[in-house]
Amino acid sequence: MRLTCVHDGTRKLTFEEESAAGELYDLEADPLEMNNLWDTPEGARDQDRLMELVSARIAQSPRTFAEPVGMT
Repeated sequence: MRLTCVHDGTRKLTFEEESAAGELYDLEADPLEMNNLWDTPEGARDQDRLMELVSARIAQSPRTFAEPVGMT
């Protein structure tokens, strides 16, 4: 599992690279992160904007971690 998380102060996006799954939260309206806006019409603009940051971060810092050992 390879997670990347970005936030802009009001929105938080977490992206899992291998499955392309994600979570997006409006931290002002939902500080407990209970309402996932990923792939919803109301979260689309923020998701696109924050995914640009995720893509830039991944490009700057290629993943070179060893595969986990002993985990099944």
